Amino acid sequence: MAKCLHYHHTWTLSIYRGLVFLLQPGTWVNSYEFPDSFKQLSKGTPLGLPNMVIIAIIVAAIVYYFLNYTRTGRDIFAVGSNPDAAVLAGIRKRSHHFLVYVLSGLLAGLAAVLWASRFESAQTNTALGFELQTVAASVVGGVSISGGVGTVPGVLLALYCWESFKMRSRSSAFHRFGSWRYRVYSFWWRL
Repeated sequence: MAKCLHYHHTWTLSIYRGLVFLLQPGTWVNSYEFPDSFKQLSKGTPLGLPNMVIIAIIVAAIVYYFLNYTRTGRDIFAVGSNPDAAVLAGIRKRSHHFLVYVLSGLLAGLAAVLWASRFESAQTNTALGFELQTVAASVVGGVSISGGVGTVPGVLLALYCWESFKMRSRSSAFHRFGSWRYRVYSFWWRL
């Protein structure tokens, strides 16, 4: 099963997106269809901070603790850095691959719920093209694409820099030259 996941995980996003287009061709979910409590999920400010910031801090803390202080988290790093050595050390590679995909799906689902709550709508092409931005921000934050290397604080710092760059490029005269922003993004991704 892990071999199937390993070779075909790049297709799953396209397959799921195709299924969404097939089942819901161009239909939207609008704000009047959401309950008020769902709309306030990402917009509430119980501690003076938006709920999305609080949820992001909690998720980052949980992921940081999980990866650095649990055996399973350290095993995930071991499988990512050298799968053959991890197997020789007695780590079950298939189950860890499966766990990483499940956790990734759960966090993507949480992000989708928060997105729909914040913008009060969802459509079939929501967040289209964000895949490259998330991978680029992770790589700039020190995560190796081949696996086994990376820290949560590094990714958070890269995301902060990425978003502050986007905000500044939109708020300055720089936004008049839209193609320049994409050139700078491509330069950022090459770092």
